[in-house]
Amino acid sequence: MNPTGQPFGAPPAQPRNDQLNLAAILLIVTAAFAILYGLMSLLSLGSDGSWIINLLPDEATKQKMREAMAQGKAGGSVANAVWPVVIIAANGFIIFAATKMKNAQSYSMSMAAAILATIPCCFNGCCCVLSMPAGIFALVVLMKPEVKSSFT
Repeated sequence: MNPTGQPFGAPPAQPRNDQLNLAAILLIVTAAFAILYGLMSLLSLGSDGSWIINLLPDEATKQKMREAMAQGKAGGSVANAVWPVVIIAANGFIIFAATKMKNAQSYSMSMAAAILATIPCCFNGCCCVLSMPAGIFALVVLMKPEVKSSFT
Protein backbone atom coordinates (compact mmCIF):
# COMPACT_ATOMS: atom_id res chain seq x y z
CA MET A 1 0.00 0.00 0.00
CA ASN A 2 1.15 3.51 -0.81
CA PRO A 3 1.77 5.75 2.24
CA THR A 4 -0.43 8.50 0.74
CA GLY A 5 -3.41 6.13 0.64
CA GLN A 6 -3.62 6.42 -3.14
CA PRO A 7 -3.24 3.37 -5.40
CA PHE A 8 0.13 3.15 -7.08
CA GLY A 9 0.23 5.12 -10.30
CA ALA A 10 -2.67 7.40 -9.36
CA PRO A 11 -1.96 11.12 -9.30
CA PRO A 12 -1.78 12.63 -5.83
CA ALA A 13 -4.94 14.31 -4.65
CA GLN A 14 -5.02 18.07 -5.14
CA PRO A 15 -5.06 20.04 -1.90
CA ARG A 16 -8.50 21.41 -1.18
CA ASN A 17 -8.56 25.17 -1.54
CA ASP A 18 -11.84 26.77 -0.55
CA GLN A 19 -10.73 30.26 -1.57
CA LEU A 20 -9.90 29.07 -5.08
CA ASN A 21 -13.29 27.40 -5.38
CA LEU A 22 -15.04 30.54 -4.11
CA ALA A 23 -13.16 32.75 -6.57
CA ALA A 24 -14.05 30.45 -9.45
CA ILE A 25 -17.72 30.31 -8.46
CA LEU A 26 -17.89 34.11 -8.13
CA LEU A 27 -16.41 34.50 -11.60
CA ILE A 28 -18.88 32.00 -13.04
CA VAL A 29 -21.88 33.71 -11.43
CA THR A 30 -20.88 37.24 -12.47
CA ALA A 31 -20.09 36.08 -16.01
CA ALA A 32 -23.48 34.37 -16.21
CA PHE A 33 -25.16 37.67 -15.25
CA ALA A 34 -23.18 39.48 -17.93
CA ILE A 35 -24.15 36.88 -20.54
CA LEU A 36 -27.79 37.39 -19.60
CA TYR A 37 -27.27 41.12 -20.00
CA GLY A 38 -25.73 40.57 -23.44
CA LEU A 39 -28.61 38.33 -24.49
CA MET A 40 -31.13 40.91 -23.30
CA SER A 41 -29.28 43.56 -25.31
CA LEU A 42 -29.45 41.40 -28.41
CA LEU A 43 -33.14 40.70 -27.89
CA SER A 44 -33.91 44.38 -27.43
CA LEU A 45 -32.36 45.15 -30.83
CA GLY A 46 -35.14 43.23 -32.54
CA SER A 47 -37.87 45.29 -30.91
CA ASP A 48 -38.51 48.95 -30.37
CA GLY A 49 -38.11 48.50 -26.63
CA SER A 50 -41.74 49.22 -25.90
CA TRP A 51 -42.07 46.08 -23.80
CA ILE A 52 -39.57 47.56 -21.34
CA ILE A 53 -41.31 50.93 -21.34
CA ASN A 54 -44.65 49.28 -20.60
CA LEU A 55 -43.22 48.00 -17.30
CA LEU A 56 -42.80 51.57 -16.02
CA PRO A 57 -45.45 52.81 -13.57
CA ASP A 58 -46.32 56.34 -14.75
CA GLU A 59 -46.93 57.98 -18.12
CA ALA A 60 -44.42 60.83 -17.66
CA THR A 61 -41.57 58.39 -17.14
CA LYS A 62 -42.72 56.35 -20.14
CA GLN A 63 -42.65 59.47 -22.33
CA LYS A 64 -39.12 60.39 -21.15
CA MET A 65 -37.95 56.86 -21.92
CA ARG A 66 -39.49 56.98 -25.41
CA GLU A 67 -37.67 60.27 -26.13
CA ALA A 68 -34.37 58.93 -24.80
CA MET A 69 -34.71 55.75 -26.86
CA ALA A 70 -35.51 57.75 -29.98
CA GLN A 71 -32.33 59.80 -29.52
CA GLY A 72 -30.26 56.67 -28.92
CA LYS A 73 -31.44 54.93 -32.09
CA ALA A 74 -30.00 57.68 -34.30
CA GLY A 75 -26.62 56.01 -34.83
CA GLY A 76 -24.38 53.09 -34.07
CA SER A 77 -26.70 50.23 -34.99
CA VAL A 78 -23.77 48.00 -35.99
CA ALA A 79 -21.97 48.73 -32.72
CA ASN A 80 -25.21 48.08 -30.86
CA ALA A 81 -25.31 44.62 -32.42
CA VAL A 82 -21.61 43.77 -32.11
CA TRP A 83 -20.97 44.84 -28.51
CA PRO A 84 -23.41 42.34 -26.92
CA VAL A 85 -21.73 39.57 -28.91
CA VAL A 86 -18.33 40.68 -27.56
CA ILE A 87 -19.76 40.69 -24.02
CA ILE A 88 -21.18 37.19 -24.48
CA ALA A 89 -17.92 35.85 -25.96
CA ALA A 90 -15.70 37.40 -23.27
CA ASN A 91 -17.88 36.11 -20.48
CA GLY A 92 -18.15 32.70 -22.10
CA PHE A 93 -14.36 32.56 -21.91
CA ILE A 94 -14.48 33.65 -18.26
CA ILE A 95 -16.89 30.82 -17.44
CA PHE A 96 -14.72 28.29 -19.28
CA ALA A 97 -11.54 29.50 -17.58
CA ALA A 98 -13.22 29.65 -14.16
CA THR A 99 -14.19 25.98 -14.47
CA LYS A 100 -10.53 25.26 -15.22
CA MET A 101 -9.63 27.35 -12.17
CA LYS A 102 -12.04 25.40 -9.99
CA ASN A 103 -10.28 22.19 -11.03
CA ALA A 104 -6.80 23.82 -10.70
CA GLN A 105 -5.95 22.95 -14.29
CA SER A 106 -4.72 26.02 -16.17
CA TYR A 107 -3.05 28.78 -14.21
CA SER A 108 -2.50 31.13 -17.14
CA MET A 109 -6.08 30.80 -18.33
CA SER A 110 -7.32 31.38 -14.79
CA MET A 111 -5.22 34.54 -14.52
CA ALA A 112 -6.54 35.76 -17.87
CA ALA A 113 -10.13 35.26 -16.73
CA ALA A 114 -9.52 37.09 -13.47
CA ILE A 115 -7.90 40.01 -15.28
CA LEU A 116 -10.70 40.11 -17.85
CA ALA A 117 -13.26 40.19 -15.06
CA THR A 118 -11.67 43.34 -13.64
CA ILE A 119 -12.10 45.27 -16.90
CA PRO A 120 -15.30 47.32 -16.60
CA CYS A 121 -16.10 47.36 -20.31
CA CYS A 122 -16.62 43.59 -20.34
CA PHE A 123 -19.55 43.93 -17.96
CA ASN A 124 -22.03 46.70 -18.62
CA GLY A 125 -24.69 47.86 -16.23
CA CYS A 126 -24.73 46.65 -12.66
CA CYS A 127 -22.66 43.57 -13.47
CA CYS A 128 -19.47 45.66 -13.25
CA VAL A 129 -20.14 46.24 -9.55
CA LEU A 130 -20.16 42.47 -9.05
CA SER A 131 -17.45 41.37 -11.46
CA MET A 132 -14.65 43.73 -10.48
CA PRO A 133 -14.51 42.61 -6.82
CA ALA A 134 -14.80 38.98 -7.95
CA GLY A 135 -11.93 39.45 -10.41
CA ILE A 136 -9.76 41.21 -7.82
CA PHE A 137 -10.48 38.47 -5.27
CA ALA A 138 -9.57 35.83 -7.87
CA LEU A 139 -6.30 37.64 -8.63
CA VAL A 140 -5.41 37.83 -4.93
CA VAL A 141 -6.13 34.11 -4.48
CA LEU A 142 -4.25 33.13 -7.65
CA MET A 143 -1.14 35.04 -6.58
CA LYS A 144 -0.72 32.96 -3.41
CA PRO A 145 2.24 30.56 -3.76
CA GLU A 146 0.34 27.55 -2.39
CA VAL A 147 -2.48 28.12 -4.89
CA LYS A 148 -0.04 28.64 -7.75
CA SER A 149 1.73 25.37 -6.92
CA SER A 150 -1.56 23.43 -6.82
CA PHE A 151 -2.19 23.98 -10.55
CA THR A 152 -1.23 21.27 -13.02
